[in-house]
Amino acid sequence: MHALEVTFPNARGLVEIDTSTGVYHLCQQNLSIRNIRAMLFYTTNGQQGVLDLVQGGAVTTGDRKINGQHREIIEIQTQEGPIGATLLLTYNEAEPLFQISARFHLVEAEADVQLQSVVLFTTSFEDTFLAPLGRENCRFWSNSHDIWQPIGSAPLNGPKDKSDIEKPHAYHFASLYCATPPLALTFAYQMPNQWLDRIEWKDNTQLLAEDKIGATLFAGQPIISDRLTISMGPIFTEALPPLHANHVTRRRVEETRDHFGWNSWEAYQTAVTEADIVENMEEIASYLWLREGIRYITIDDGWQRNMGDWEANDKFPDGMDAIADKIRARGFQAGIWTAPFLVSKHSPLLANRPEWLLKDGDELLTRNGETFYLDPTHPEARAHLHSVYARLYSCGYRYYKTDFLVEAPMFFVPGRSEYRETARCFDPNLGIMRGMRAAMQTIRAAIGEDSFWLGCGTDIGSGALLMDASRTGGDIAPFWTRVPNQARSVIHHFHLHGNLFLADPDFTLVKGSDTFHPEFLDVPLVSPEPYVVDAWRGGRCFDSDDARTWASLVILSGGLLNLSDRIRGLNEVGLSIIKTALEYAGGSAAIPLDAESPIPRILLREEKSHYLLGLLNWDNDDSLIITATEAMGIPFPPAGTLHEIWSNEKWSVENGELTVNLAPHKLLLFKWDKAQNN
Repeated sequence: MHALEVTFPNARGLVEIDTSTGVYHLCQQNLSIRNIRAMLFYTTNGQQGVLDLVQGGAVTTGDRKINGQHREIIEIQTQEGPIGATLLLTYNEAEPLFQISARFHLVEAEADVQLQSVVLFTTSFEDTFLAPLGRENCRFWSNSHDIWQPIGSAPLNGPKDKSDIEKPHAYHFASLYCATPPLALTFAYQMPNQWLDRIEWKDNTQLLAEDKIGATLFAGQPIISDRLTISMGPIFTEALPPLHANHVTRRRVEETRDHFGWNSWEAYQTAVTEADIVENMEEIASYLWLREGIRYITIDDGWQRNMGDWEANDKFPDGMDAIADKIRARGFQAGIWTAPFLVSKHSPLLANRPEWLLKDGDELLTRNGETFYLDPTHPEARAHLHSVYARLYSCGYRYYKTDFLVEAPMFFVPGRSEYRETARCFDPNLGIMRGMRAAMQTIRAAIGEDSFWLGCGTDIGSGALLMDASRTGGDIAPFWTRVPNQARSVIHHFHLHGNLFLADPDFTLVKGSDTFHPEFLDVPLVSPEPYVVDAWRGGRCFDSDDARTWASLVILSGGLLNLSDRIRGLNEVGLSIIKTALEYAGGSAAIPLDAESPIPRILLREEKSHYLLGLLNWDNDDSLIITATEAMGIPFPPAGTLHEIWSNEKWSVENGELTVNLAPHKLLLFKWDKAQNN
């Protein structure tokens, strides 16, 4: 396979090694990306073809200004069979960013050409990155496509920890990084994107970045791949934010506290009634401090007649406009849950409009025969979505939680999601992923610019710049077995908060054995399910320490706070945890300072007036001694006195170090004002 080594004369180098001190740092020398390979896989007349975008291509170089910034350009133009292509490589002088993208057009063909995927590049990092750092010190950090799946990192060499990811592949973002010395080579597709972007650490030597296109190339309608960006920083959490298309979020972190709410799901699930909604908003209104912190009252799954119909069922006899009026009359804003692309087998839509649904070959695409999927490429299906959300908007809803967005283009297998290679859509030129983007734009147009939109189980790329917020982890439950994997996902998505959307770590649950009145506790004190990590419910339910630890993670995320317990069931301990969480939640996301840990245990959050430092023990069995130091970048105050917010105790920092001994599941959350540092 042909390979090309590309060097930009004015670019920064990958790494400079001071052999006398062993210090690694960026250098002002050539940036060399070795062994670039770019391959397009396509099908025409039932035959698969491969276009090498580098071999035999005409190469031109130069520079130009793009969006006011000077960029060095390398173009490689190739043609083979029915397809012509231009591979574009650019270097941005203003930021250390190297970018790769490709443009395809139909030259001459007897039949339409189906673009399957384009492998933008694979490269060997042994000489330029891994060898100087030491492969044994490096890890691969991965990101999930739909946010629900487990994410994290794993070592390139050596034994894995029980919390390490199993498969070294990612969607949208990935990083090869070393904790000591700190250095990260980070890869990210810019948002919003058109296709499904996958990054894989392959055969333990190469990084493969692939656009899964799945669209038909027609004459006169070129297709452009998503843009892959490569950046370097001391740690991956600092290298990632510049890659997100220069902050395409609709909301800034300063707005987070304006969008806290209460949601019916955990307390009632699909049994929710209109009376339940009224009871809880009345309870919230009875506490002045709680009323001031909560803006939205959201009706979750259970209000609808069928998925696909989105009409009120018998538990909301006066209709969804009437309950929205009651919510607004109490001074809150009304929120509602939907799953826009799911269609129940009981929905009249299935019988009356089967042409609006996705197909798998010649049959309708289904999940176990119970649920089907609206085709996002069908214009009449998108018109249907617009009418659904325009009607809800007219009823007064201004907060929208949309669920299961990822399931149309993806299917679930244990531990990960995969692209539906066999799915067939109405408009093959649009393709499912671009169809998803078009459908998401339809929803935003219907709910208006003034509505707040939370995506759940979403595709990050198709929702960027449209959604206000997105879930950054799976579903929480009031059992510790859910917390470690939830923490791993939420922490490793910190970089998205305020860059692509506001983060939603899921509900701030405190329900448990000593936080609830016994007569209201609707979960078993000890679950009959096995006590294993990431079980839905296993072992004992939350105690107050577990609830504080989870609430602390919500605080450190900087993201949204959404309550979901039955407010009447909370005792004084439970209410006090919520009151503290409301005081500190919302703002900037914490930075993990021990990136080598499978689940980071030292998290530092900086706000304009203060710092928050979380020290956590995720283990189920053993105590853990953690030492946080100034050398990690923690600006401890000169006086060396910290306030632990849950216990109100004072702790001392000695010689620039804070050492704590944490029991299993235990967290300490320290605060100090920046004024102490002056």
